Amino acid sequence: MPALIVKHKVADFNTWLKAYEGHATKRSEAGITGSVVCQSADDPNEVTVYFEVSDLNRAREFTQSEDLKQSMQAAGVVSQPDIHFMQSARSYPN
Repeated sequence: MPALIVKHKVADFNTWLKAYEGHATKRSEAGITGSVVCQSADDPNEVTVYFEVSDLNRAREFTQSEDLKQSMQAAGVVSQPDIHFMQSARSYPN
């Protein structure tokens, strides 16, 4: 299964989370089928999001979109996002 992992710092996690949740329709339109939001154990404003995607090309386009850039800025993202596109190699039950 294709995936996308994004890591960045935000000014305030709760403000960012509200904006993230409000952007769900755009993610769905880009072929993102699910996500997991994580906070660093050492810094709650360091966020990593794991996205399940249906198509890596659509995910790449989404990460380059002006809409996403504006949404991230409005949400309080304060660092350059670290973005990784992934492809499943193996799956294990544990």
